[in-house]
Amino acid sequence: MPRTIERVHPRDGREARLWRDLLGQVGKGLDDSEIGVVDAGVKISDLQTADIQRYVVRLATNFTAQRNFLPDHPRGRKPTYGVVVRPLARQHQGKTKPATPPDDCTFWQLNDRTIRVEIWRALVLPKSVPNEANPTVDVYAFHDPPFKHPWLLATPLKLRFESVYAIYIDRWPVEQIPLSAKQMLGTHRQFVHNPESVLRLPVGTLGWLHH
Repeated sequence: MPRTIERVHPRDGREARLWRDLLGQVGKGLDDSEIGVVDAGVKISDLQTADIQRYVVRLATNFTAQRNFLPDHPRGRKPTYGVVVRPLARQHQGKTKPATPPDDCTFWQLNDRTIRVEIWRALVLPKSVPNEANPTVDVYAFHDPPFKHPWLLATPLKLRFESVYAIYIDRWPVEQIPLSAKQMLGTHRQFVHNPESVLRLPVGTLGWLHH
């Protein structure tokens, strides 16, 4: 059930500003027994800035991170950052950059499908100098046969991969509310132009569905 509807700032309509305000509300309203679930488009750095410490987020396919410790350096200049971790292979300037081997890999039988699950533990964001105080995340890649691209999910919590999968799927019903508002109440077509009315109409329809 919707808890709050965040409107764009009257003098700053940028999507980045809207996400910052919305994540701030999530951080304040998240109960100790709850986990925020966020789809692709929101970065881990945004969640950390909002001080949200319990979340599962879907990552972009080109996501990279780093180890939170320095690599061995038998000679030469001492490295500053940990080794780069690339969960999924990617193309760059016509060349393929291979994926980083996972820390753990297992096969999961779900209904009639076999899902390959790859896990990378205790990663930090790029350009983070290794430090025990750094916030870390575990990254999970779910290679599910019906999907062309694997799901890449991250969480700072220590969870079983089955739980991470189930928690992410639990966010899907949220799409039903705006979908119903468009189809049942016709908010996919607006015939209003006043700035206040443009905002008030979707807020009113979402609120009506909530009640």
